[in-house]
Amino acid sequence: KPNSINLSTTPAQPNINGPEHHLHTSSSNESISESSSTCTHKPRKSMLFFQWNIRGLWSNHPELCHLVLQNPPIAISLQEMMTRNIDQALRKQYTWDSVNRHYSQGSGATGLGILSEVPHKFVQVQCTIPVCVARLLNPYNITVVSIYVPPNSQDSHIIDALNSIKNITEPPYIIGGDFNAAHEAWGSIKSSSRGLRLLNWIVDNSMVVLNNGEPTFISSSHGSTSSIDLTIVSKSIANRLYWSIAKDTHGSDHFPISVFTQETNSNTEHRRNWLYKNANWSLFEDNILKILHPNQDYTIDQLNEAIIKSAEISIPKTSGKRFGRAELWWTDEVKRMVKTRRSALRKLKRTMVSDPNYESIRKSFITARSAARKTIAQAKYDSWVSFCSTFNPRTPADVLWSNFNKLCGKRRKGIRGFVIDETFVQDPSTITDTFAKHFQQASAIPANPNTSTIDEEHEGVPPKETNCNLDEDFTIDELLRAIDSARGFSTGKDNVGYPMIRHLPISGKYAMLKCFNRVWADGKFPQQWREGVVVPIQKPGTPQNIIENYRPITLLSCIGKIYERMVNHRLVTFLEANHILHPNQHAFRPGRGTSSYFAELKEILDNAKQSKTHLEFALLDIKKAYDQTWRPHILQQLNRLNVGKHIKSCISEFLQDRRFSVSYGGALSSQRTQDSGVPQGSVLAVTLFLLAMNTVFEAVPKNIQILVYADDIVLISSSKQQSTVRKRLINAVNAVNSWAKGIHFSLSAPKSCLLHVCQRGNHRGARSLPPIVIERETIPEVNAARFLGVWINRRGQFSTHAAKTKLVLSNRLNFIRALSPKASRSSLWKIANAVCMSKLTYGVELFGNEITSLLKPTYNELLRISSGAFRTSPILSLAAEAGELPFDFRLAELFVRKYCRIVEKNNKDYPHFHCAVDRVLNELIGVQIPDVAKLQRIGRRPWNFSRTKVDWSIKKAFKKGQNPKIARALTQNRLDTQYQKHTKFFTDGSKTLREVGVGIIGPNIVVERSLLPQCGIFTAEAAGLLFAARLAPKTCTVIFSDSASCISAVEKGESTHPFVQEFEKVAAEKNLVVCWIP
Repeated sequence: KPNSINLSTTPAQPNINGPEHHLHTSSSNESISESSSTCTHKPRKSMLFFQWNIRGLWSNHPELCHLVLQNPPIAISLQEMMTRNIDQALRKQYTWDSVNRHYSQGSGATGLGILSEVPHKFVQVQCTIPVCVARLLNPYNITVVSIYVPPNSQDSHIIDALNSIKNITEPPYIIGGDFNAAHEAWGSIKSSSRGLRLLNWIVDNSMVVLNNGEPTFISSSHGSTSSIDLTIVSKSIANRLYWSIAKDTHGSDHFPISVFTQETNSNTEHRRNWLYKNANWSLFEDNILKILHPNQDYTIDQLNEAIIKSAEISIPKTSGKRFGRAELWWTDEVKRMVKTRRSALRKLKRTMVSDPNYESIRKSFITARSAARKTIAQAKYDSWVSFCSTFNPRTPADVLWSNFNKLCGKRRKGIRGFVIDETFVQDPSTITDTFAKHFQQASAIPANPNTSTIDEEHEGVPPKETNCNLDEDFTIDELLRAIDSARGFSTGKDNVGYPMIRHLPISGKYAMLKCFNRVWADGKFPQQWREGVVVPIQKPGTPQNIIENYRPITLLSCIGKIYERMVNHRLVTFLEANHILHPNQHAFRPGRGTSSYFAELKEILDNAKQSKTHLEFALLDIKKAYDQTWRPHILQQLNRLNVGKHIKSCISEFLQDRRFSVSYGGALSSQRTQDSGVPQGSVLAVTLFLLAMNTVFEAVPKNIQILVYADDIVLISSSKQQSTVRKRLINAVNAVNSWAKGIHFSLSAPKSCLLHVCQRGNHRGARSLPPIVIERETIPEVNAARFLGVWINRRGQFSTHAAKTKLVLSNRLNFIRALSPKASRSSLWKIANAVCMSKLTYGVELFGNEITSLLKPTYNELLRISSGAFRTSPILSLAAEAGELPFDFRLAELFVRKYCRIVEKNNKDYPHFHCAVDRVLNELIGVQIPDVAKLQRIGRRPWNFSRTKVDWSIKKAFKKGQNPKIARALTQNRLDTQYQKHTKFFTDGSKTLREVGVGIIGPNIVVERSLLPQCGIFTAEAAGLLFAARLAPKTCTVIFSDSASCISAVEKGESTHPFVQEFEKVAAEKNLVVCWIP
């Protein structure tokens, strides 16, 4: 057929076929010619429209997913779905409209699905045949139609329906469906009266049929073929479309049809990521040893270059191409059966009806199609069972959550475009530049004449205590600690990742340390560490095609972030040791968090209930707090603290001249400057932000309580009189607003809220109180407010929180139900703990056992589902069988455990919390909470803390199951050679059902001590080390122990056990050595 024919040239029998199934440009269309001439990149095909008479949606749904999910089309047209419920099709990625007429079973239904992120609107058309119409908005501006014409419908109904569509919608059109109309013009063997009437309508309305003459239907009863599925489009867009038909019916008797549009690739490629799981780390280390020499100094660029060169020959990369999502059930067996079905179909199409073997060939095709359908169904079932079997009691919680989110459809999906200036834009370069402009404007701060001037030479007030010189060179222990704490695989602009740094040989790490110390001594922060790649992250619960609904996360140099960790550890140690950060700042601090925040809030609520006073909470929101942080204010705080020359210069350089580029869809924006704020994604930025927020406590009046979690500020006013409560709160809000304006922060009144709490709950007097206003905007008053995820109502109760928790858990319970027939009980309960219990018990420090009766049914349902029991099964029996406590006891255990963790890390008393714990324990088991041991140290060891010397040489030489005589000789030899002149102590701990004891043997010393029977074997071993350290002299002492876990905890320096922490302190003072023996 010719590529294009003017319909008016052959009026007797017009050829209405559009372009062949290859890309075509016509000189008659100027816009297309211009785009063709200016296109300098290789064109690619993007699926615009997909149509298929599926003959049963759910029976062929796996085939549909396999066809379209790897390259999702904008619109999907389906006919004869044989169902009315299509909203769950294709994993909820499409918005559906369906019409069913004449057929109560749904066989005559047609459905039209539009990709959710594409702007569109459905149009209702009144006609006698099933028709679905949608208008694709900017930038497509196309009307798509899905139509199904039943064989017994009148020919006039088709023309009436098409005319109705034209009368209420705008061109251009893409009309696809099963017309049941035959004509030679689109490939049928003979023409019908319906086909002739449809052809005349197409010619009269300047439309084009994209079909290329290939048959679209094959009869499974007699093997005949015909072209009755048509794709009709407006002539204005025909030359830009590419029509393709599948080679297989995929379980139906109609062939799927795809319509592609020509697009141009942008000038960018997707970043190729490192495949660390296939890395050859031995080759990587050997190459580093060849490049980096121990006695030579290297710059940052030389260090980066050496790591990248070694990585390129030892670590493979991804291809950089974007692939569609693979179906887990698409196995080799499925491929083989589909190939067999396709081969049988080709053989059937080649065989004439008059052939004597025709009937056997037709039956072979029907058998192959049925076998393929059964194989696919079995493969899906096996895949589901295999997926369930991956869960076991040892599966990490992050893996469970990842798989849970995948099953719930919470995947990161590629977005086709964004709405920019009321226009739908798809070009990645335009999108990245718009993101960059938006993020740059968010960090721009206008001049503020009310801001106090900063004296750079201000010496400040000396801190209470300074035990460390912050300007000392970094040590190898600090570097190793920073490397060990680094997690993740993302890389910055230099393309160096944490796994590469972790696998550097020790000589390479020393070279890095020398480089860091040279930068530290110069008081600089290299420019390449201040340049980042910003990845936009969507804010939860917001539309995904709006630029403003994204926050910037900066990918910085991993080498630079290792350096930041070392600086940050020194700064945090200094701030915490000198009590500079306010105790009511609970975010990102050792020993504090949501638990300590809830404990403080519980004390406030319980105290108000006991004294019967009014409470008012003002929950204040700071607009774009991280982006609007004023850098001179941070430097001013550092000047006041006398932190040292090097750290002050380092942070000053860190904050200056920060640049970023935005990455999206493989494109990278032009470089922009970040005028203010701290980069989200930086290690040091969190501590600097807390330092900037620290002055808010000075601005709040003394009669107001304040709780702060990062940038979330809660002001609390309490009094017997309502008017006094409101008056104090107004003054406090005004004071905080003045503080915010003074350092270039801005409070958002619409995002803030006001909650009045009293015993009556619905106090009428609260309505007559004056409103609280921020910059002429009133803070809304609410009936329930959310405090870090826990809802509190006007009575200070948590019924709202219980209701919202049960609503969230309803979907997660359905997830557990779906797993229950295939997963084992132990695995199922592990999954239930990971995805349900964490939500069910969140905030227990605050609500205690107040809402136990409201949450208990959900817990019981979780037990029933995970154990597979009947609804009539007793809950206590199910809990015993599952090895779990009943909900009352489980919540009480967690409540007490949280209390102990909070009290051991804080010197503050929590009387109401303590009374609540005592009450819970007394009601359940008739005891009271004993005294809780305080920790010697919160968080990791200080950077300048002397590490305890640990000797593992005997353990490395000792083999499990070795002859005792050989082991004894090996140990004795070690004692006689290396520790001949040392004072020796031997410790051991033991535990029986009723007693726990510890023993120490030293020079002329034998000590036997008993501990509380509740103590564990680890505590006994740690007590032995501690008691021996106390008895040891200050020089040349070695302590022998067979507890590898205790010695390892001492070596790492991260243990929170009080005995281990005190032993570390004593061992550092006496310079002790700890050695493992069998």
